[in-house]
Order: sequence, then structure tokens, then C-alpha cells
Amino acid sequence: MTRTDKLVAAHWGVARVRMTDGRPALVPIVEDMRPSERMADYLAGRDGAERLLAPKVREGYLRACREGRDPALTREGRGREAFVEVEWEEALELAARAIERTYADHGPSAVWGRSYGWKNTGEVNNPIGLLRRLLMLKGGFVQTFNSYSTAAIAAIQKVIAGSGDPDVPPAAEVLEHAERVILWGADPVVTNDIA
Repeated sequence: MTRTDKLVAAHWGVARVRMTDGRPALVPIVEDMRPSERMADYLAGRDGAERLLAPKVREGYLRACREGRDPALTREGRGREAFVEVEWEEALELAARAIERTYADHGPSAVWGRSYGWKNTGEVNNPIGLLRRLLMLKGGFVQTFNSYSTAAIAAIQKVIAGSGDPDVPPAAEVLEHAERVILWGADPVVTNDIA
């Protein structure tokens, strides 16, 4: 192992980071009998054109905030105005002011306490837990239950299969006995790789 050949645990598995011509690549460890096909693409977003390198704020909203006007009055610019890069310090200040304003004007019932972020190892850096802790310190929020995925599965599966239990027969068994298969918001190749 060279100095640049570091072992890491990523979402798609355990791999080694190899540097080639100054660019990192993830190489699955040899002990992984079924490495994820997504491992090779894991770092692709790092240099993608869509990647944001700094916080951005909608132009009209930013102008209103900087001029001391109510940014809520700039809603007509949504979807039409450009986004402007700002420094992190200003972005965090704008977010904090928006949270304060929402609680002051509308109370906790106007705040949804959920994040799309997946859980990370341990609870210390769990995005949902951190968000909810902050919002509880502010006075509360609209509660949710279950998760964004299994709750939806349980709801739709009751209608289709008569049971909300997300445990289903193996795909081969389903295909053997089905005339038509409808995938509802799922890509089995990716979903099975995640699981």
C-alpha cells in the first residue's frame, strides 16, 4: 500500500482511495465479493458542473435582506431570478434570520422538522437528529413519523398487496407469477445495492 492508497468506508462499501495523475478513485477491496457498480461513480460529482462550490441565494431575496426589506415580499422572483454566490458567514446569517422570522411570525406549526439526509454512523452527526434538536431549542416543529421511504412503501403496499409489511417475496418469484410488474418509485438495481 502506498501513501496515497488509503482505506475508507463509503456508503457503497469499503474501498481504497488511489490517486492517479492527482485525481482520486475508489477501488473496492479484494475481500468484497460483490463490489457495488456505483463505487466507480462515487466521486464523479466532485468535479461535476452541477456541484455548488459556495452557498447561493436568490438575487431578489438577497437584495431585500441586504436592504433591510422583508424578503417574503420577493416571492414573485422564485423560479425566474438568478442565484448569487455569497460567503458562508452571510449564508448562515440569512438562514438564521429566516428561522427566527418564521418562528416569530408563524410559530412552530409553520416549521417542518425533517431532513432528507440519511443517517450516518452513530447519532452524533445524524442530520435529522441535529435538525430536530435545533428546532426543539427554538420551540418545536411539525412532527413526522416513520421515514420518507418505508412509510410510503407501507401506505401504497396496503392498497396494492393488502399488507403494509415491506417484506415482499424475492423478485424472481414475483416475476414468475406476474403478468405485469409496476415499479413504484423504485429502481431495483439501485435499491438492492443500497440495501
